[in-house]
Amino acid sequence: MLGTEVRKILNTLEQFAAKVLILEAENEDLKRAVYIEKKRKKRGKSMFNTLRDNDLKAVFFNSAKIRQARELAILKNNKKTMQTEQKAIEKQERLIQKKAKAAEIAQRKFNKENARIQKAQDSTKEKAIKKRQSLLSRLYNEFKAISKSEPRG
Repeated sequence: MLGTEVRKILNTLEQFAAKVLILEAENEDLKRAVYIEKKRKKRGKSMFNTLRDNDLKAVFFNSAKIRQARELAILKNNKKTMQTEQKAIEKQERLIQKKAKAAEIAQRKFNKENARIQKAQDSTKEKAIKKRQSLLSRLYNEFKAISKSEPRG
């Protein structure tokens, strides 16, 4: 059997646990509501708002005003499309410049490596030439020594 104070503490804990569950459920519902609200399409302004006076009176539009509103809407749409296309063009140009720079760096690396290989080959050729020259001079000296020691006859 538990004491009265222990029962009070247990009841308080149960109440807190219930409140936590309720708050968590409410939090999830609010998150879901915010998500749904964000997903809703933003409604554009009416095309006649720009032609309307600031007076809150009834407004009648004749065909000329309707045509003007449509032309304004088309101009806005064209401007937005042109801006989007301009951004795409600029992005493409940046990509081309980036590729050109990468190609230039690769070309420099290639040239540097070719120069290093050429230098190594030249060095190897020079060593081979020097070796041949020393061998030839040694053979020539031996030949001279042999020819001097042989009696002529």
